[in-house]
Amino acid sequence: MASIYKAPNGRWKASVRTQGYRSKTKTFDKQKDAISWASAIEFQRNQYASPEITLTLEQVLDRFSESEVHRYSSSKNIQTLIRSLRKHLPNLPFAQIRPPHLAAFRDHRLVGGVCGSTVRKELNFLSKIYEVARTEWGYSELRNPVKDVRKPPETPPKDRRPKPSDIQALLNECKRSGNHNMHRIIEIAIETAMRQGELLSARIELVDFDQRLLYLPMTKNGEPRHVPLSTKAITLLQCEIGNRTEGPIFLNWSSGNGFRTSYRRICARAGVSHIRFHDLRHEGASRLFEKGLNPFQVAVVTGHKSLQSLKRYTHLKAADVAKLLG
Repeated sequence: MASIYKAPNGRWKASVRTQGYRSKTKTFDKQKDAISWASAIEFQRNQYASPEITLTLEQVLDRFSESEVHRYSSSKNIQTLIRSLRKHLPNLPFAQIRPPHLAAFRDHRLVGGVCGSTVRKELNFLSKIYEVARTEWGYSELRNPVKDVRKPPETPPKDRRPKPSDIQALLNECKRSGNHNMHRIIEIAIETAMRQGELLSARIELVDFDQRLLYLPMTKNGEPRHVPLSTKAITLLQCEIGNRTEGPIFLNWSSGNGFRTSYRRICARAGVSHIRFHDLRHEGASRLFEKGLNPFQVAVVTGHKSLQSLKRYTHLKAADVAKLLG
């Protein structure tokens, strides 16, 4: 509601306080101007007050899931974030969620063993939802409480680069069990530093053997890219494709879940269950640096948009850098 009063200096002050909105105060020379301004603010806020105050967190997450998730290249990751917010935040009216609620959410997640980087990601995602609601859903006066909450520091990245002996054990198990397709996809993953999803969706007709390029029409960051292919990668792809001229390069797995199950079994038999398939991307990026490619050249291969992101995937050994120094 609005409060109009005369200040000691003789001017008129108008203050508007509405639940779910930032307080607004303005000074005027005339009382009628203060009343007119306050009335206009209250009228504007009343247009949105009902949906903003009554729309619960659950309803907002439902709407975001229905209307926005398709804009992301990795909808699975977004749905994971949405599930976390549903589970660990109170289902209050969206406009009534305050920094203390978010601080409690942050501390609860950290105490529960969730790493700081994940909690930051969850809070940043919630902030994104507030901004979408404010700028695109018509709730222009909605306040974003995430901006007033301290975020935990990023978790120091782990050295996810596998040991050469572990990779060899994995490849040996593929040979022993006769799983040549898994053997090839592992080696191609290291040669190209491609993601699992990119490899499984890659198609024969998008491989240019003359130009030594594999075209990916859609990647995790939402943009297409050409992956340069080494001589070894070309040979491996030709072995996998055989006489086929179109369709998926890798036919053995109809879904990502099927592939992950197969990969985990191979790892378990090889005694290297700690190696994630994504770790092979780390290995591939590191090998590219060791070949002498500069960060910009490596980014062309891996598809990273920023060098900071690329740094997290690259683990050069100090001894190898020392050799380059002479």
